[in-house]
Amino acid sequence: MDYINKSSLYLSNEYNAIFDNAGVVLMLIDKEGKILNINKSGLRMVGKNKEDILNVLAGEVFNCINSWAEGKPVCGIGKNCVHCAVRNIFSNTFLTKKTNYKIEGTLDVVLNNNTTKLNILVTAAIINSNNNECVLLTIDDITGQKKLEHKLKISEERLKKAQQIAKLGHWELDIVNNKLMWSDEIYRIFDIKPQEFDATYEAFLNNIHPEDRDKVNEAYTSSLKNKTDYEIEHRLLLKSGKIKYVLEKCHTEYNELGNPILSIGTVSDITELKEKENKLQEAIETKDKFLSIIAHDLRSPFNTLLGFSEVLMKEHKEYGVEEREKMIKLVNLSANMAFNLLENLLSWSLSQFGKIKFSPEKLNLKTLLLGILDGLQQLAHRKNIQILETFFVEAVCFADKNMIATIFRNLISNAIKFTNRNGTITIAAEKENGFLEISVTDTGVGIPKERIDDIFCINKNISTKGTVGEKGSGLGLILCKDFVERHGGKIRVKSEIGKGTSFIFTIPLLKDELR
Repeated sequence: MDYINKSSLYLSNEYNAIFDNAGVVLMLIDKEGKILNINKSGLRMVGKNKEDILNVLAGEVFNCINSWAEGKPVCGIGKNCVHCAVRNIFSNTFLTKKTNYKIEGTLDVVLNNNTTKLNILVTAAIINSNNNECVLLTIDDITGQKKLEHKLKISEERLKKAQQIAKLGHWELDIVNNKLMWSDEIYRIFDIKPQEFDATYEAFLNNIHPEDRDKVNEAYTSSLKNKTDYEIEHRLLLKSGKIKYVLEKCHTEYNELGNPILSIGTVSDITELKEKENKLQEAIETKDKFLSIIAHDLRSPFNTLLGFSEVLMKEHKEYGVEEREKMIKLVNLSANMAFNLLENLLSWSLSQFGKIKFSPEKLNLKTLLLGILDGLQQLAHRKNIQILETFFVEAVCFADKNMIATIFRNLISNAIKFTNRNGTITIAAEKENGFLEISVTDTGVGIPKERIDDIFCINKNISTKGTVGEKGSGLGLILCKDFVERHGGKIRVKSEIGKGTSFIFTIPLLKDELR
């Protein structure tokens, strides 16, 4: 044998060894779809001997579930054969003479008496074998890989769902390239669409509440400098104007030179928790205010009642008629103060616990107001205060009678308290956009600007003595705000020191009154 023949034989043997021992399935298939050769990986896949499958249709060799009908092989003519990845790829290769590279498909086959769906990658190329044109098929079984991908996908979906339920997202910051990765939940927390976000550290800072931005940046940069993890609560200012509270946690990785390269962390939405904390704090402050009123404000009128009643009981004969009348008036005044305070305390506490039933009805405010003024004229008369009202006779609204009476009684009593002797109080009403706007205006001492925002806050409200030393709890104004808002209205204040104050509130008109 000459050198060329020996070389060809050596190459042929070498290629045969490569073909036979390749880690993927290799097959030579003729134009009819019959197998001319198959390697060991192919034999292991189909579980058959080589002599049993040569010159047999590929579909029959693989036990394709579509290749049999009435007990006979019909590979290539079954109704589902048009979907066969192997047949379509090698047919296309014969037709076009072009190589098809790693085309993904599936085969429904019977292996070990069990029907199995194989996920495969098929490569097909035209070659000449013994002067006959055939196709070399390479089949990669990626079924296991697909199962792992499916499990990973399910795991990722479950993780996303768990993060959504927990309102907890995760992020990574590539410090070297300033590239930020957010999980889907963080985008939901920040109320941002991925395509709207620049995905950099600076873009993240821009979404933090301006008042917290420096604090967050300092906490992060300090953690990098000190090589420590950090945890911080801060606010977000969303594009809608809504504010959220979040808890950030972060850990940073460093290279061998000690330089930071990657930060990973979490963001959890704690808005609901903060709102509950705020409500709890308000409840504590409300309780403290309630106890303070009982301990101090309620004690004062009762001390007066007890003191003067004891004097009248034991020493009334030692005083003249005028002095006794004066003490009796003081007893009456203290009794009225105690009664009004108790009434406000009861109404307020019931309101706080949702025990007051809201029962709106057709209500003539003129009639209701006149009845309340009758009961307050004595207080106004003591300071020679004139009360004027410019109400519409037909001012009919849809409101809760007891709540509106409480609002009137508190606002007018408050006006009397802070109006000097010989002053004036004016009560007016006018229609405005389906509401009746009512104002109680006095010519009293006025309210400092720095206190106006606090007069309706239970935790900031401070009782102030009236022009002749009248005491109060400050609770009446808070109750007014609560009852006005229960009607869907609003209450506001206008005031000027030394000139007086106006309390203006709105309540809905009766529908017939809107015309």
